[in-house]
Amino acid sequence: MSMHLQGSNCLLLTSAALRMLVPRAVVAEVLGPSFLEFARDEATGLEFFGWRGRRVPLLGGPAIGASHAADAQELGEDAKIAIFYGLKHQQLLPFYGFAVNRSPRLLRVAEGDLEEVTGVELHPAELMRIRVEGGEACIPRIDHFESTLIDLMKAPTP
Repeated sequence: MSMHLQGSNCLLLTSAALRMLVPRAVVAEVLGPSFLEFARDEATGLEFFGWRGRRVPLLGGPAIGASHAADAQELGEDAKIAIFYGLKHQQLLPFYGFAVNRSPRLLRVAEGDLEEVTGVELHPAELMRIRVEGGEACIPRIDHFESTLIDLMKAPTP
């Protein structure tokens, strides 16, 4: 398996639109949305929230390949916001959030824990589809998330 996930701590994140496995090291914090105040930027269509003195975008549908991703108004009481570190473009995007339906599940991934799902068409945001913990998930292309968010934030206003 061609990922840096084997032998590392990972988080299994589940949203209404997507189930993905990411290295624990890319997530800064996970917290309940009730601690955050959300606002939609009408020019970009993105939702933002304040966290640690920063304006942080919430990752949505186009960037993750989902026709529908939860926005702040649709989050249930078990929902959480996983706050990712910006990795590739830290000056432009130091952090971004992703809404999940429930608390992320911490997994220690060892060789043989992940089975690649073949024969499926991948979205540009997916590096690979896998079976883990009895279900299908993806290993995301985090660089795609970041590039898409940056492009959306830079979009000219109409």
